[in-house]
Amino acid sequence: MSGPPQFTGREGDEPCALAEIGGSFICTGRNPKSVSQSPSPPLQRLLESYEAQYVAQNKTSRELFERAKGSLAGGVTGNMKLMRPYPHPLYFTDARGSKVYDVDGHEYIDTITGAGTQILGHCHPAIVEAIKQQVDRAIMTIYPTELEPALAEKIIKHCPHMELLRFTNTGSEAATMVLRTARAYTGRDKIGKFEGNWHGQHDLTLVSGTSAPAGGEKSPEAVPDTPGLPRDIPDSVVVLPYNNAEASVDVIRKNAKDLAAVIIEPVCVFQCGVVAAEPEFLRALREVTEANDIPLIFDEVITGFRLGLGGATELLGVKPDMAIYGKIIGGGLPIGAFGGRREIMEKSVSPLVAQGASGVKILHSGSFTGNPVSLAAGLAMLRELENIDPYPYLESITQEYKQKVTSAARDLGMAVQINALGSFYQILFTDRAPRHKRDVMKADAFKQRVFSTGMTINGVVIIPAHPGLMSYAHTRDDVKSMIETSQKVLAQMASSEAEGGTAAVRAASPAPS
Repeated sequence: MSGPPQFTGREGDEPCALAEIGGSFICTGRNPKSVSQSPSPPLQRLLESYEAQYVAQNKTSRELFERAKGSLAGGVTGNMKLMRPYPHPLYFTDARGSKVYDVDGHEYIDTITGAGTQILGHCHPAIVEAIKQQVDRAIMTIYPTELEPALAEKIIKHCPHMELLRFTNTGSEAATMVLRTARAYTGRDKIGKFEGNWHGQHDLTLVSGTSAPAGGEKSPEAVPDTPGLPRDIPDSVVVLPYNNAEASVDVIRKNAKDLAAVIIEPVCVFQCGVVAAEPEFLRALREVTEANDIPLIFDEVITGFRLGLGGATELLGVKPDMAIYGKIIGGGLPIGAFGGRREIMEKSVSPLVAQGASGVKILHSGSFTGNPVSLAAGLAMLRELENIDPYPYLESITQEYKQKVTSAARDLGMAVQINALGSFYQILFTDRAPRHKRDVMKADAFKQRVFSTGMTINGVVIIPAHPGLMSYAHTRDDVKSMIETSQKVLAQMASSEAEGGTAAVRAASPAPS
């Protein structure tokens, strides 16, 4: 089947294209170019039984959700928290190590790990202690603290392309600031971004990220990802095809005089199913942007300090002009950072250079920017990563999960791909290894929904379509349980499909003579 996956959801819903924003399925409207998936009746019944069990064993969570809808828009403070398309979200009370605990008394192995922030596991003692000590000293002062240069120096040590940086409150804010800096530096207006890349929830990059693709594979069209964007936003974005060097270089050259920057996820995690930029593609991108004086920006909010201390930049061997970071550098507390070449940052950000004399300087401030508690947690996190070196172990357990679950699926005759890189992994129900967003959209979203629901009711919490992220706190026994639960759910799915296949064969066969 071509085109993005479809499902009708609850009775009476319009068919819709499914997109994933921060781990949640989001309906982006009808897509007339695609055909709705038609799951077999036995597989549909399996999902119904899973969802009935989900509702039955999570009564307190359901009650809390109903209560929350009276005061919170949609019942939550962020779309990901809806945990769609589950019947309702789960509410959690505690998180320790590799486990999370809900209000109905269930323990789960956590596969999301704070959207990637908890690489050492939840409530790591060194980070908790750093937070406690800082809270006793100062929570928020707005004045500079010694923690600011301390964490900045630690980041620069491992990411030397970040010659100067500034802290923000979130990764989305870091993306906003880095693009503002690039426009000020170049004097140009348009931004080049890649189809299926996610750069946060600000206006300029909510284009062709979570929405169903449009246009040709080599020439994608700009599509708004959400209502509420100014109508001219898509005209400010040049959408590029991920992992297509020839087509991307051609589009960049044609638009070079207008491009303030090209921003990319060097590993496209949330929308592309953990797909790294291919070496020749990334090198071609570096060459064409350099030749045309276009700053190349790496979004390492997700990959920074997770794929190694040097992140994807070190792993892939291509140096950007600027980059953004978040998640891990705050130790689990809100933070972001943007920066890059000294020349760019001094010309367009630093107010100490010709202060007040140039219109080139951007406005960047904020009451909570450089919050000392976040900085203290981040420093503790990076020090632990330096001391522990968790990366070989993380890759080992991730590969073990991939290999054993893929093998189980193959033995069951199921088309399953697991993309894995470092501690990231993504399960996709498809027979084709994806290279970009369009490949991912061809995977079977309904089967993924069944699988995720089955895993969650059996104690391994998954948000459908969200990549898995291992932590250093995941033990070999945890991974064994994850593998065994995956094998169990896949076997139940295969059995349901076999039941449907047998029924279909019987119906189509002539009666014996």
